[in-house]
Amino acid sequence: MSGLSRLPTEARSAEPRGSRWAALILGSALVQASFAFASPAMRLSVEVGYFVAFAMVVGFVVAISLGVPRLSARQTWCVCSLAGATLAVMASMRIQVDNIGLAALVWVCIMFGCSALGAAVGRAVEKPGHILVVVLLSAAVDAYSVLAPEGVSAAVVENEVLLSVLALSWAFPGTAQVLPLLGMGDVTMTSLYLAAGLAHALPRGRCAAWLLAGYAAVAVAVFVMGRSLPALPFLGVAVVLAWPQTRRLERREWWVALAGVALALGLMASLSALR
Repeated sequence: MSGLSRLPTEARSAEPRGSRWAALILGSALVQASFAFASPAMRLSVEVGYFVAFAMVVGFVVAISLGVPRLSARQTWCVCSLAGATLAVMASMRIQVDNIGLAALVWVCIMFGCSALGAAVGRAVEKPGHILVVVLLSAAVDAYSVLAPEGVSAAVVENEVLLSVLALSWAFPGTAQVLPLLGMGDVTMTSLYLAAGLAHALPRGRCAAWLLAGYAAVAVAVFVMGRSLPALPFLGVAVVLAWPQTRRLERREWWVALAGVALALGLMASLSALR
């Protein structure tokens, strides 16, 4: 009896705390603002500045995703609704995020809303093998959305106002510019993978390290190719390499996963054709 009575306490202690999660998000927004004020005085090349800014954003995304607490369905709905409504109002009013105050507001909304949503979905993953299904679906959809001219993400990238509202921005060292670097989907999926790892007792530290490596590969690829690229295929590969358990799918599940990918791509192509 005594052993059983301690299990709930130990399980709760393994869960991240909501106060730390909120403090990390608000603290990261403060760092973002401070960095922007100090940025013009930094003497760095554009190339080095890009990698520094990208590394700062990615570091906070992974750290915040690791710290998402277990929220109730109502709490998740409230957080996501408030964050989404704020961003929707800004987008509908065509407010361009061109100063650090607005950038910090967008940062807080995306970090709260997307990390909460991703964690809620990640904790609902039934078994590690299903993470691979998520990897395949998200990678395929993201690749089409970014690379196809009619894709949603491609359209957002072409709209400076919308992009500034729907992406995390950071000041480029050596300039006064605050530029978008990472999309909402990247934050959501990072949180989803790390929450799924917590739910199934997978080594999250290893996954976080591989995700950072995946983001680094994205940064290098974008720099070399000089265009926007889908990050989720890189992150998916990182997750599968970090957790061998995710590669264990039954034959039926493989067919379901491939059918889901085909259906998702077909649906996106059909919707794009109707536009």
